[in-house]
Amino acid sequence: MPAVAGSWCSAARAGWATSRSRLAKARGAYVVATASPAKHEVLAALGADETVDYRDDAALAAIEPVDVVLSTVDDGVPPLGVVREGTAVITITGFPEGAEDALRASGAARAERIMVVADGPALAEVAALADSGRLDVLLDTELPLADVVKAQERLETGRVTGKVVVTVP
Repeated sequence: MPAVAGSWCSAARAGWATSRSRLAKARGAYVVATASPAKHEVLAALGADETVDYRDDAALAAIEPVDVVLSTVDDGVPPLGVVREGTAVITITGFPEGAEDALRASGAARAERIMVVADGPALAEVAALADSGRLDVLLDTELPLADVVKAQERLETGRVTGKVVVTVP
């Protein structure tokens, strides 16, 4: 993840997004995270500088432009007001039809879907952050292998805050 002055993260309650928010924070970014109000306290504890209710259009419109937007929701498109000339807009799920053109018209330098790839130096940086206590995993639920169906059902609620772990004896 490149060093950034400001980042905006949609659906920051998701395990993947909380980790990326914390990595951005570790690199000195000012992090604005969107989630339901019930998740704001958790996000603040994870280092978010601002938390915004994703259902509050006025609050979303008030977010200042940022350098990087990370969208972790299906067909998620950030408020165009957070995009400025040079903003990188990244999604892990994909954009709806026409969204990439609208983002580029708003100044986005990049609007793309990414997939995770092995990166030894980046993993070493993450390991160093974890070893120093600056990065840890937010655990939502831990279940034994016998309850793997319950783990899947928990994930399918869409209300997970952190990781769902299945332990193997």
